[in-house]
Amino acid sequence: MLARFCYYNRLQLQRLGQHHIIRAMTLTVDRRERALSTALDVPHQMADLPVGDVHCRYDDGTEWVLERKTVRDLASSIRLELSI
Repeated sequence: MLARFCYYNRLQLQRLGQHHIIRAMTLTVDRRERALSTALDVPHQMADLPVGDVHCRYDDGTEWVLERKTVRDLASSIRLELSI
């Protein structure tokens, strides 16, 4: 079982002034994205992700997935979708 890491968004606190809302999140980076993991300056964990390069899950259950692509890969993906 992987450990859970939380990151508190300080920018969110600054913008909200006296209405402090802190959202804990778990950031998971795909093991094949070592360069991305090294570049991140926030706590995160590494795992074999079935989809995407980064998963972010907030403590309220909402989540998002990030897929990094080069321009060439993106163009290739779009052409493949249009030909199907």
